[in-house]
Amino acid sequence: MGRKGVRFTTLVGMVMIFVAYFLLVLDMSIPAAPNSPVDDHSFNVVFGNSGKVIVGSIVAYLIGQLIDIQIFHFLRVKTNNKYIWLRATGSTIVSQLVDSFVVIYIALGGGKLSFQELNQISTNNFLYKCGVAIAITPLIYAAHSLIDWYLGPMAKTMIQEALEQGRSDVEPISPG
Repeated sequence: MGRKGVRFTTLVGMVMIFVAYFLLVLDMSIPAAPNSPVDDHSFNVVFGNSGKVIVGSIVAYLIGQLIDIQIFHFLRVKTNNKYIWLRATGSTIVSQLVDSFVVIYIALGGGKLSFQELNQISTNNFLYKCGVAIAITPLIYAAHSLIDWYLGPMAKTMIQEALEQGRSDVEPISPG
């Protein structure tokens, strides 16, 4: 898929979050049916605060995904397409560290929670995501093997082309 494909997928995901938010705002503007068990006030109390959560999710998703793409690509080139566990888990852990704090501070910051409480929630959020990232590593290997089996020799060609393209995309880090 490459970095361009992943960026495109990230942007599509972000647009879907905007669509969900728009539909939620639209839903809140429509009065409840007279026989509805949920009145307008109750609906708005539950869903009315979702704006900050959605904005936080969008910002965190975009920043996190862009970081993940860059780190994954960098590690792929540096490891010559080896150590899939390092690429997948390493890039995810770094990006989720940023994501976990950004979403919580935007969604819940500036309110009733203290700095310490926000940090605790963000840290717990991050640790959970790390656990999931580590737990799914065997599934990543299984999916990778299945794709290699399905594509056959074409898989090696595609990997080599991606690596060659990737090396030309990596800018050297200048010492100062």
